[in-house]
Amino acid sequence: MKSLPGLTLVDGCLVANRTGSLIFSVDELFEQREPHSILAWYSLGHLTTNAVEWNACSVITGFLNGMSISVYLGEEGEIAIFDGNNFKVCNRLPQRESDGPLRGLYILDGTLWAFGTGLQLYYTKDLMSWNRLEPSEVDEAGLAFSSIESVSGFSKKEMYCAGWRGWLSIWNEEDWRGISSPTNLDLYKINCLPSGQVYSCGDEGVVIKGRNNRWIVIGNDVTSEKIWGLEEFNGRVFVSTLHFLYEIVEDNLVEVESVSDTFFPTSMYKLDSCRNVLWSIGEKQLAEFDGKKWSCLIEMY
Repeated sequence: MKSLPGLTLVDGCLVANRTGSLIFSVDELFEQREPHSILAWYSLGHLTTNAVEWNACSVITGFLNGMSISVYLGEEGEIAIFDGNNFKVCNRLPQRESDGPLRGLYILDGTLWAFGTGLQLYYTKDLMSWNRLEPSEVDEAGLAFSSIESVSGFSKKEMYCAGWRGWLSIWNEEDWRGISSPTNLDLYKINCLPSGQVYSCGDEGVVIKGRNNRWIVIGNDVTSEKIWGLEEFNGRVFVSTLHFLYEIVEDNLVEVESVSDTFFPTSMYKLDSCRNVLWSIGEKQLAEFDGKKWSCLIEMY
């Protein structure tokens, strides 16, 4: 286990067992409101890092232009990549002066998407030129109270967005269409799972499930905290708050409890998975689950 006191984990993307891309912030600089981030690549206990003077909010690793790269996004449109050897700064997103902060990244079928407040939505295939999609269903006044917080898709013909006030939308490769949502609570994560179902989670413990125009609210009498993470692993669907892990069982939320005398993460936040492992990307712990036990990879207390 690596110890990095004084840092906080902002985001991460799992690639393989004990391998992935990470974003850290320095607690002291965060308290001083100094724009900064530490971009990192983690592999088998070793960290390759690069410090920048902007606030990175999201990282994703995937294939663009036939090569696997990690892409790091700043709140004000900054872009950096890691190609496996070096970090490189790329062209910024074409934000307008009135635009608010960006939230995240998503890669699907060789296209990189960036999204954020005011229903900002951009895409690129080469990181050289970005295209912006304009929302058609929200007027200018409404944009100030709207945000895309998460994007996920089965294909470029069926991609979903989720955001503030229960906002849901679907992309069919030609345009975005609004979906009637079963909640008006803010949604922070949406995930199209291998099972063919779409789940989304957010404020006050809300979790919804559906596809296209049919959605239901998952039963929840165990937490009213914000749910940030949502991931399928080994056929099980997990969600996480800042400190607790839950599983969706027969359309109800059930707390996952620790096993005595073994490590179990106490700082959670976001989740990510690949074929063999699940990551808990907590503010103060990066932990990995192999289907049987948890291991702590990095601790920042």
